[in-house]
Amino acid sequence: MRFFAAFAWTIGACLFFLCCSNLYQQMFNPDGYTGFFGIGEAVVVSNSMEPEINIDDLIFYKSVDTNTLKKDDIVVYKKTNENGNPVLIVHRVLNIANGYVTTKGDQNAVADESVSTDAIVGKYLFKIGAIGSLFDLFYTLWAPLAVAILFTLVFIIRVTYYIVRRKKVLNSISKNDKTKVAIEHFFEI
Repeated sequence: MRFFAAFAWTIGACLFFLCCSNLYQQMFNPDGYTGFFGIGEAVVVSNSMEPEINIDDLIFYKSVDTNTLKKDDIVVYKKTNENGNPVLIVHRVLNIANGYVTTKGDQNAVADESVSTDAIVGKYLFKIGAIGSLFDLFYTLWAPLAVAILFTLVFIIRVTYYIVRRKKVLNSISKNDKTKVAIEHFFEI
């Protein structure tokens, strides 16, 4: 039972951190692309960087001084799509010259149109494979409900653990000490 309580609290803490990071991105970061410590995350939606980065991978990137970029670095840059919405592109650097960066996806036949170094959001750090869809769930309208359900489950597991533990303790002591011990164990949790 102790394992399940620790597991539930760990999952809850991770989700709490992700929610806080997202809140920070939305409220306090003017570019809106990086969170705590200049680290951002994105879900990959194309196969242009396979086999290194696949569709539905969750990637993490760090904001970077564009003067430190070099050929073959994988960068994340912002671009406006045909609908006028900003999107993030994750591609490999081919060339840097005169304040512009030329990139290309590993699977693409031709290079991308050069972008200003101002469009560079960050440099690729690492990925967590195939969990992008799950991560996207927390950025939808259902996110508050999902977090509420998760914390409710954590609470139920914790209360169940307390009840089982309390019964074991109360069964092992005399009647006179039961009230005192029950109160002590309640506050010990």
